[in-house]
Amino acid sequence: MGKQLDREWTTQCLFVATAPIAMALVIALGGQVQAADYEIPHNVHVKEILRPDVIQGPHYHIEDTMVTYDGYMNHYTVASDYGMFEVTGDAALRKLILEIHAIAELKEVKKSKVFLDSLVLAAKRPVNVGKNMILHPVDTLTGIPKGVGTLFGNIAKGIKGTVSGTNDPSEDNRAEQALQMSAYKREWANKLGVDPYSSNKVLQKDLNSVGWAGALGSLSVTAVTFPAQSTVITALKMARLSDQMTEIAEQRNEFGEHINKMVETLPPSRMRLTNEEKLAKMGIPADLAKQYLDHPHFTPRHDAIIVNSLEALRGTKGVELFFQMAIYADDEESANFFQHKAEMFRGYHQTEAPIRELRIVSNYLMAKDKNGTMVIAHPLDRGVWRKPIDQLTRELMAIQPTPDSAGNMTLWMTGTASPLALQKFKARGITVVQNVDTRIQMMD
Repeated sequence: MGKQLDREWTTQCLFVATAPIAMALVIALGGQVQAADYEIPHNVHVKEILRPDVIQGPHYHIEDTMVTYDGYMNHYTVASDYGMFEVTGDAALRKLILEIHAIAELKEVKKSKVFLDSLVLAAKRPVNVGKNMILHPVDTLTGIPKGVGTLFGNIAKGIKGTVSGTNDPSEDNRAEQALQMSAYKREWANKLGVDPYSSNKVLQKDLNSVGWAGALGSLSVTAVTFPAQSTVITALKMARLSDQMTEIAEQRNEFGEHINKMVETLPPSRMRLTNEEKLAKMGIPADLAKQYLDHPHFTPRHDAIIVNSLEALRGTKGVELFFQMAIYADDEESANFFQHKAEMFRGYHQTEAPIRELRIVSNYLMAKDKNGTMVIAHPLDRGVWRKPIDQLTRELMAIQPTPDSAGNMTLWMTGTASPLALQKFKARGITVVQNVDTRIQMMD
């Protein structure tokens, strides 16, 4: 067992040493052509990638400029009635737009008679925890994405030292638990279709306000009537930012409803116990499980999605490699990256062929299915052909046992690839599946 772990850790170190090659899979669509047919990323105008009804909607508009591209994801600047927001990735944009709708509706709730009545009732409470907590709630989560590009550098640093940060910021404090504030807050978030652990500070403030109104002033979610636009239908309509809309709405509901129910009904402490039990059954070492669950950038919602996704890979070897990498996430964007990767593994396992093993091949975490197909699952918005991809695909071809098996590889991506990239992949026998988030169950 000791020798096996040593071999696995040596392989992990090899991954870190050449991670830039692997991470080159996340690069931009389109671009100019360099020598040797390589492409370079370039920014695009927002109108080229988003529908008009997404660019501007109630209470917000996306800045009418070039969309910044970092070689991995699209970066958007969104102006709203509630301030400016910057998000990275199409999934993050979908989530933000829904959050803006939720903020607008919470603002209306706070003008309603039932909310004002809750203030009167709360005023009878001790001054330290009464009306003041509803009008001036304390913000909870904060977080500014730094970019997936920094992720693998953090992994390298982490192997040499320790992972910074052990306090999960999404844990309810004792006062909130005692007053059931967090339970009311989660109920409101579920009703509005948003993440109660979101890093959106404006949303957090309003969720906290109505949460305290429920705990201190008996404000009930059922006492408020929401417009039809605020239901889960809105979230499904935002399933894609392009013209592809809701092909997997029913599938998305099944897994999504399960996760949303967990997030709404289980406090973080109970959810942690549930995840600990599942990780133990999956064979994840207790110290690694603790390090992951203590991680400050994975919220309880992240944990629920990731653990439940990987739990679906029953009997798959090497799942611990996923968590060995995940503990080096250094921001919200990196946490989202791992969430989506776990969902892609689950989606492939359930819709294509059972995954039998997660392994590090050519310095990248990949899957191998029951048929021997090597699966690259990668969350990205857009991809082009560049030298690192050329090198990576050559290495993948070289490790195949026989020339006939060189085509036994598939690349799954949440976004799209340039025509040149698709041409090169095809020439090397690599099957490319684009926009997989329209065909499997994934959550933003």
